[in-house]
Amino acid sequence: MKKLTMILTALCLTTTTLLSAEETKNIEEVEQSYGYYGFSGGFPNIFTFSMGQRAQSGHHGLDAGIGVTPLLFAVEGHGYFNYLFFPKPNMDSQIYMGLGSQVGYGAFVHGWTNGIGFIKPQLIFGKEYTVCKNEKRFIQAELGGAYFSTKGTAVVPSLMITYGVKF
Repeated sequence: MKKLTMILTALCLTTTTLLSAEETKNIEEVEQSYGYYGFSGGFPNIFTFSMGQRAQSGHHGLDAGIGVTPLLFAVEGHGYFNYLFFPKPNMDSQIYMGLGSQVGYGAFVHGWTNGIGFIKPQLIFGKEYTVCKNEKRFIQAELGGAYFSTKGTAVVPSLMITYGVKF
């Protein structure tokens, strides 16, 4: 019985070690950096155009850029900075999640001096993929819950869907 237990334990350890080694082989080390332009839509902003730079090293990435939201009689401009985590890095297709914030200013077209400055934290979930050999794209959802502005704090749930294209 003792020998059988030792044999089964050795088998389990060997199998676990082999599976771990195989799993580690499948995760490739991804190092990339690229500029992109993006189009967003959702609530409360109906349409946003943005340009940014994304860099990734292994499981960790940074995303920074600027965006503008033209409305009928108002314009909102912002900058953003996001930390992204890639659970299974892969150059061809990978999912990510992250935390970030937007800092911006919005005003009516005829009254730039009466605008509102704001900071908005956000939670990000997305998927990055390659269409052809070098055409990188991504789609992501940005969830926000509060705006901290120069006029006070406002609880405004927000959801933006962004489609980005590498340039």
